Amino acid sequence: MIPLSVLLASSVAGVYIARRLLGSWVNHLSIYSVTWGLSLSAYELGLIVYNPICTEAWLYIAVAWVSVFLGAALVVFSMRKQALGNVVMPDFNPSFLRITIWVLSLLTVVSLIQQIRQIQAEFGGLTEALVLNPNDVYVSRAAGELGGVPYLGFFELPAACLAGLYTARLRKLTFTALLPILVAAAASVISMQRAGLLIAAPLFVYAFIFSRTSRRIRLSKRWIATLAASSVVLFGAFLLIGSHRGSYMYHSGQTQELNNFAEYMSGLPSLYFYVSATGPTLSQYLLHPEVDTYSFFGSNTFAPVCRLLAKLGFRTSVPYYTPFYYVPQDGNQATYLAYIDADFGPAGIVIVPAILSGVLTFLSLRNNSQFRISRLMLYVNLLVAITFSFSGYYLGLTYWLTSFVTSALIGWWIDKTSEQQNQRSLPDAV
Repeated sequence: MIPLSVLLASSVAGVYIARRLLGSWVNHLSIYSVTWGLSLSAYELGLIVYNPICTEAWLYIAVAWVSVFLGAALVVFSMRKQALGNVVMPDFNPSFLRITIWVLSLLTVVSLIQQIRQIQAEFGGLTEALVLNPNDVYVSRAAGELGGVPYLGFFELPAACLAGLYTARLRKLTFTALLPILVAAAASVISMQRAGLLIAAPLFVYAFIFSRTSRRIRLSKRWIATLAASSVVLFGAFLLIGSHRGSYMYHSGQTQELNNFAEYMSGLPSLYFYVSATGPTLSQYLLHPEVDTYSFFGSNTFAPVCRLLAKLGFRTSVPYYTPFYYVPQDGNQATYLAYIDADFGPAGIVIVPAILSGVLTFLSLRNNSQFRISRLMLYVNLLVAITFSFSGYYLGLTYWLTSFVTSALIGWWIDKTSEQQNQRSLPDAV
């Protein structure tokens, strides 16, 4: 067991080193330190009495944490260290973003309409399904049986990326910017899944943070009230989905202290479990290797690609659910370290975090010197991977991969189009 004070000190030290190394307080290193520190600190609080984290798991966590910083340091020193301050926003037409955000959001709505029809055909009606059979809807959706139009339903995520950039470009909040988040919330309620909403919100925030100029965003009182109300609604939807679809409201090993907190917020034990159980689950994965019988090289890291190839006839089928481990309640979110170990062995614990951090560092430094929307899209999507690395489950979802590829391609298209228009606007040389 690691004392809580040591974990908190490690997180604070990580944030400070990240600031010294990269020149800003908010970056992938500080986010990694904060999210992992919070998860492990939640475990050490002991509000649920877990099976203890074994020494090997603690070693994996420490080695990966150091590797993340070493990967960033190598890139920083090789590029002669460029500060991460406010970027210079290039001159591009925001109408590109507005039209693209609407198109992607409406394509998602088309998929939602198809999904609603599938639910009505399966359960007799949307209201009956969401009220009487929410867990059945969740299971069917997770298995891909009620997915609407394949892949089309994930387009709210690249739209959320572009919406954050759009807000930074206009320096004010608009309905167009909120549209992808609202669509993601509707999709989450209809499918009884929270993954889309969990990914869309940070994508918007990160795209805004890492593309804003030094000028402040303009928020009227009306929009501040709208934003506050939207946040409350989204958080309420997040809690409602978990409680309504049959998530545990009481967990094995739950202490009286957590019971007391649950009197004020019934969904708190479930949230606490999702955040704090990942370390113990990693430990049980290492202690019981016989449970994982399906993994092969790269199967977890590239799970969406493997599933797509399986549909084409290749023997690369990967389950939608990763193995469950008793911690003392069943959990299957064993941090990204378990999936890296299953895919690439112990060497991956050193190599993969370093490479991921190095790529993020390169993208951020290059964008600081010469901003490109395509690089921003790659950066914020990989930043989501860093944010949820303490869990790891979301990295194997088609949600994230679709957003990564689609938003990067759209960013590249906007970059090229803007460059061509700027070149045409230049006066001819004499």
